[in-house]
Amino acid sequence: MLEDIYTDAVMEARVMLKRLGFACFQVFCSIAGVAAAQTDRCAAALIQDHGKLDLRQTSSLALAELYRQSISNDKNWAAGVTVPIEGVPLSGSAESAESTRESFFRQSSLDWSFERVESVATQTLSDNAVEAYRICKDGEHRTGPRILAYRATREGVTVEIRWISGGGAPTRETGASIVVEGGTVDNAFPTTWETGDSRTRFVRREPGRDIRIRADIGPGTDSIFISRMPDPPATRPVLEMAACTGHGDFGGFRFWGPRGEWCNGLRDPKWGRYDADPRVVTQLGSCTGPGGSVEGLTFWGPVGAPCLLQDGGWGTYQNPVDISSSGIASCPGGGKYFSKHYLWGPAGKACFGLPEWGAFDQGRVISNAER
Repeated sequence: MLEDIYTDAVMEARVMLKRLGFACFQVFCSIAGVAAAQTDRCAAALIQDHGKLDLRQTSSLALAELYRQSISNDKNWAAGVTVPIEGVPLSGSAESAESTRESFFRQSSLDWSFERVESVATQTLSDNAVEAYRICKDGEHRTGPRILAYRATREGVTVEIRWISGGGAPTRETGASIVVEGGTVDNAFPTTWETGDSRTRFVRREPGRDIRIRADIGPGTDSIFISRMPDPPATRPVLEMAACTGHGDFGGFRFWGPRGEWCNGLRDPKWGRYDADPRVVTQLGSCTGPGGSVEGLTFWGPVGAPCLLQDGGWGTYQNPVDISSSGIASCPGGGKYFSKHYLWGPAGKACFGLPEWGAFDQGRVISNAER
């Protein structure tokens, strides 16, 4: 009976490890020492399970830091992360992601020891992910109690305790001790355990405190540190612009405006919305149409982007103008071609570069996203 229970537990652990892709995972950075390599492998598996890293979320930042600490002090830690990194400007790189991570840990008031980073990184994940991480670190043949903390919120955390007695040891324990500090449970853990038992409770956090849990069942002991969830990283308002492609007289022309708004204000499904090549901008550049329907008109877009034509045949948007404080606004065009079109540019600048058409002064947008 005991052997069957133990074998089932090992098989279950192996299945969990397969779910996280251990069989096909490749270590990206070489590390001296078996322990360091193992930690690298385990932390990297958690990142794969997470699906994406959003650097506006504390748990993602902690996962990134756990991975970075486990591999080396190499600044290029993001090169080994194969999931998307979100929460940085869309044109950002590993360096900008690193800057975001460093800023959060530097500004936080907590003592970010490896133990705390590991706790924050793992406790918000699924039970399968946390179990696989512990098996990876501790080995799959571990007996005695095992404590898992997962699916955490700022209010509390789900805690599961399992017990498998060692070979030749008693399979029943009537004097188990489960101590919870820094949190409370509505229904206390039992004192009597049969080998193979598993008990799950929701532990409510006491405000401002870390949680520590110790389980003494039979001759075995396990303990776990569950960090309080720190404040989420501060976000800052940013302006995100995107492009759209014109039709008819403007077939193939590319215009820029606030991401998600209707292209040139036309509300025409053929024109769609500004949603191509989105990017965070603090400056806009200008260019002047060289001929045809756009001759002599000034247009605005991200500095360095092609002027109106994607092939770059008309040059790029140059002469940067700062819009970080003033934002952008729209104005209605005039003449034969643009009388029904609203284009965007730096607030207060002449509409289409023609003072007689007024200024960019309608629907001003300073920020439309957070990073």
